[in-house]
Amino acid sequence: MYNKNTNSLIKHLDFIILDLIMLVFPFWISYVIRHDSFNILSGELYREYLIIILLLEIVVSVMLRNYKNILYRGYLQELKKVISLVSFLFFGLLIVSFFQKETGSLSRTTFILFYFISIAFIYGSRIIWKKHVIKKLSNSSKREVLLVADIDSAKDFMDKYDERGISDFSIRGIAIAKKDSNDNIDKMKYRDTEINGVSVVAINSEEIYDYIEENVVDEIIFAGLSNNINARKIIETCEMIGITVHLVLDTVDSLMGDTVVEKMAGINVISSTIKLVSSSDVLLKRLVDIFGSIVGLIITAVAFIFVAPAIFISDPGPVFFFQERVGRNGRRFKIYKFRSMYMDAEKRKAELMDKNEMKGLMFKMENDPRIIGSGEDGTKKGIGDDYIIGTTATTSHKYLISYAMVRGVVLQFLNFKASVCCIFERKVFGFIHIIIEKLNNIKSYNDQICNSVPILI
Repeated sequence: MYNKNTNSLIKHLDFIILDLIMLVFPFWISYVIRHDSFNILSGELYREYLIIILLLEIVVSVMLRNYKNILYRGYLQELKKVISLVSFLFFGLLIVSFFQKETGSLSRTTFILFYFISIAFIYGSRIIWKKHVIKKLSNSSKREVLLVADIDSAKDFMDKYDERGISDFSIRGIAIAKKDSNDNIDKMKYRDTEINGVSVVAINSEEIYDYIEENVVDEIIFAGLSNNINARKIIETCEMIGITVHLVLDTVDSLMGDTVVEKMAGINVISSTIKLVSSSDVLLKRLVDIFGSIVGLIITAVAFIFVAPAIFISDPGPVFFFQERVGRNGRRFKIYKFRSMYMDAEKRKAELMDKNEMKGLMFKMENDPRIIGSGEDGTKKGIGDDYIIGTTATTSHKYLISYAMVRGVVLQFLNFKASVCCIFERKVFGFIHIIIEKLNNIKSYNDQICNSVPILI
């Protein structure tokens, strides 16, 4: 029987309860300092907001995945996580108070004090509790694990194991095995030796079986032995006698993005992507999309009252312009925007091709006379000013792969969350296809990436 380790909130229930307590005390202290009264429950408004704070803390923690890898974070990383948590919580309180129209009834001093005191309390309590948990883990009985690997894989695994520092299992012994049938092992060299302080206890299959029979072995980790036929037999035997088996996936290290093991049509596969997102990330992004769309529609509705007549008077015709664009993974979609050019813009484009400042499929010139409100020389900027319109996604598949590659490398470099990145990338990554156009003399995708990223940054 094996209890799988999980990253659920239940695993870090102690930290959740601790944070909730550390939010109550700062809120109470802030109230005492501002109102010179110890009975915070006497005021109905502050009593309600105390409950709101506790509920918001749980919601924000889920959205930000604030407890993921909490035991492995350093002091600076932990401080950033705490500031992020409290900042989102503080922003949520401001939104709630705004919609409840209670901004005038609440003390600004109380909330400002609460912000800084809660950061100090949560950060300090987390550091102290983490040290307690780590000490408890180091003194507790751990799962006894045997590592079976070829020499190089064993050294690599032990280096990563030591670098991690904290674990709920201990490597009690290392069994050296052949990587494949052509591999040779110097038995005398590795017998009775150690790798990173762990003894080599077996050199061949028979010695592995002997060690399992004579010692406590809860689980076995196999690394770098995908081509070893004898290793497969050992794995089958261990499973039959009830020992849990773990396989180190050799191909994972060569993948650039986040990885996860899942089933597709009942087949075990390793999935890799630039950034894995949780259900909470998807929900947060969806909420941001809905909220942003509502705000955008309101702004557009107001702008329509003034912009639509101006467009129609300047050049009678449709107020909106739509165009087919190429989006994520080559999907085509239609975009709609206020028409910023004259109706015959496409016809006049052929006459202006000699003034095109871009190469390839794009057309761009500094003083474009096709823009509504521009003179014959295009020097007078109209409602289609390029500084207002901005740059949008490419209309062709030609540069889609290059665009995606540059975007992926930059996202990996910046380590943006997918739920937050969409807000930023619309402002920045819309210009990537222009960068790629300027790199028209570069032949390989690798060169495109190496040259595009510094320009973009």
